[in-house]
Amino acid sequence: MKIGRLNLPGIRRDPVLTVVATLILLLPFLIRPYIVTGISMQPTFQEGDYLLVEKISPRLIGLFRGSPVVFRDPRNPQHPIILKRVIGLPNETIRIANGSVTAERGKGGKWEEGGAEEKGANIEKWEEGEKAGNGPDFEMKLGPEDYFLMGDNRAQSEDSRVWGTIQPSEMIGTVLFKF
Repeated sequence: MKIGRLNLPGIRRDPVLTVVATLILLLPFLIRPYIVTGISMQPTFQEGDYLLVEKISPRLIGLFRGSPVVFRDPRNPQHPIILKRVIGLPNETIRIANGSVTAERGKGGKWEEGGAEEKGANIEKWEEGEKAGNGPDFEMKLGPEDYFLMGDNRAQSEDSRVWGTIQPSEMIGTVLFKF
């Protein structure tokens, strides 16, 4: 028995059409639009801003400090989707004291927001008023899969200071574009 190709009259194999059709089918699994509601990420994101969120890189390469991420509400996974910024990475210690937020991985150099990175940097510190911690001083040691997230509008943000860390399984993706 001989197996051949299916040859339908009027249908041509066009590589460009194949790529376009594949992208159309895969796009909902790669990128998704969202609309910002609330003020916890101001001034970076305003209420009503449209976001394109890509869903692949957090699963493949992980998250980076400073990345705005979209995730499921840890208190109610069936409820709203939330937008916050990654502050603490797995295995770090987060300290909030005197209005500054520090993420420390261990002993070594440090990096200050807006400053130059020193060789071997593994401490990051936020000291600007609008990016400083809000509320009582505290310290939290993150586990091997814990991320500490905060809103840019610290005074109006309910975030990891309130509901704790976020796990990779709760992440939806990172913000690709804002418009």
